[in-house]
Amino acid sequence: MILAEYPGYAARKDSPSEQALIADGIQTAKQALNDFGGPIFLWGESLGSGVVGGIVQIGQVPVKGIVLVTPFTSMANVAQHHYWFFLAKWLIKDKFDNIKHLQDYSGSTAILLAEQDEVIPNKLSLKLFESLHHRKKLWTFKDAGHNTLPLADELPWWQEVMQFVSGQDEAFP
Repeated sequence: MILAEYPGYAARKDSPSEQALIADGIQTAKQALNDFGGPIFLWGESLGSGVVGGIVQIGQVPVKGIVLVTPFTSMANVAQHHYWFFLAKWLIKDKFDNIKHLQDYSGSTAILLAEQDEVIPNKLSLKLFESLHHRKKLWTFKDAGHNTLPLADELPWWQEVMQFVSGQDEAFP
């Protein structure tokens, strides 16, 4: 497992633009492939789901499965939800259009949804899920908010999700 901090955060140089984040994600995924071999699975939480979508869409790294935690259709739609009175959808520079970026993806996608998400409206996560035409599965956490998902590593859903995205399950269509 490799965890990568975004450019422009902590000790990382550069700015946290969509282009920089996706380019950095591609570089990190290539490094993982080089160091550890395949298969490659990507995990993107919140904004990270947009980075994963961009990596998949560019296609420079073979990605077998993806896990999207509290994902969205596009950052423009999230901005519009929160700042509707500013017409934010038209003002935002970095779109992170997950529907567009994932339309040709053919691997497995697991989506984790926080039912009480106060940052990413569930309707945007569900619209993304419905737009996917490849192998997909949804996990919903009823009492979880955007930052309160049950992420303890001993919880059984981790294994379910990884079995699903890796294709090691037979129970999921």
